[in-house]
Order: sequence, then structure tokens, then C-alpha cells
Amino acid sequence: MKLLSMPFISYNSLPTLRLLIRSLLDNTINWNDIEILIVDNHSTDGSVDFLKKSEINKYCKIIYLDKNYGLWPAINISIVESSGEYVGYGFSDDMVMGYMWDKIILDHLAEYKFFVPRRARK
Repeated sequence: MKLLSMPFISYNSLPTLRLLIRSLLDNTINWNDIEILIVDNHSTDGSVDFLKKSEINKYCKIIYLDKNYGLWPAINISIVESSGEYVGYGFSDDMVMGYMWDKIILDHLAEYKFFVPRRARK
């Protein structure tokens, strides 16, 4: 089990989704302890094609929803689909800034408890 799952919710946001994916690929160093999920909420702007062709497929789980469920149902789906001990979340217009962002989060996770523990998701 991974320590942290970080789902990112996306809907018709191809320009910022490209930036998010690039920032994840450029700045993530610990793919062993962190699980990245991209949840596409039935985009129609080319996001799905981009994700299918992206090299991010090697590193993360991509979930394509069969319709637009709205924000909170997509977040709930991402939490159910995640496997990490802790879960945070972000959106397709977020970017991870700074090399080793994941190491910083993982190093401080136990101390600050700012993510939802898996046992609380039942």
C-alpha cells in the first residue's frame, strides 16, 4: 500500500491539465510511496485523448468517468479508488511546485495529519 494517494480532478481543462501533468513528471521523485490519480469527469475538450497519450500513464492511475458527475461525486470516486493510507486531492488547474514536493509532504505527513487517513473512509 502506498502511503499517500493524491487524486486530481479534471473537467474540460486541457491547457491547465497539460501544466499539471508536466509539473508532476518534472517534480515527483518518489513514485513508490505516492499514488497519483487523475479523474476525468467526462471531458469533451481533448483532455481524454491527451491523457491516453501522455507518459503520465506509466506513473499514475487514470479514471475516465462515463458522465459528468459533478465535483464532489468525482472526489468521492477518487477516494474510493485510491489505495494510499492517506488521501489528499487537487484539481487540474493545480501545479506541484518545487522539486521533491512529494518528499516534503511524505516527511511531514505523520506529524501534521493534514490528509484523511484511509481508515476514516469506510
